[in-house]
Amino acid sequence: MKILQILFAVILASCSFAISSCDRYELDFDEEIITRNFNKEMEENPSPNEIIGILDASSSYTRITFNLLSQTPEGAMAVSDQRDHKGEISVADSSLFDFENHKEINARVAVFNPDNADTININIKLLDVEE
Repeated sequence: MKILQILFAVILASCSFAISSCDRYELDFDEEIITRNFNKEMEENPSPNEIIGILDASSSYTRITFNLLSQTPEGAMAVSDQRDHKGEISVADSSLFDFENHKEINARVAVFNPDNADTININIKLLDVEE
């Protein structure tokens, strides 16, 4: 009987070791990032720090990070990943949202997690308002 108890303990210990030593990287799959470009029409002359929108990006496993790569005109927008781990687009310099000077504002944002990366294009068409 003592031999059966020892054998059972060894089998149980090896099973728990096998289960605890397996993690998601050993399963050999990459975490996919799914993104969609951001397109919007908005009136010129927004308020400073006004929220323009939320970037559409998701990851199946871990948090994703957003990094503003480029924009035209430079300094017009900011992108933050603080709100529920989503890329929040806001007005950084409201004076650049002037239809007479810039009919469109564009940017590229890198979206990444530990396994993958992707890029989102932001295209904002400004609408002229009577001033």
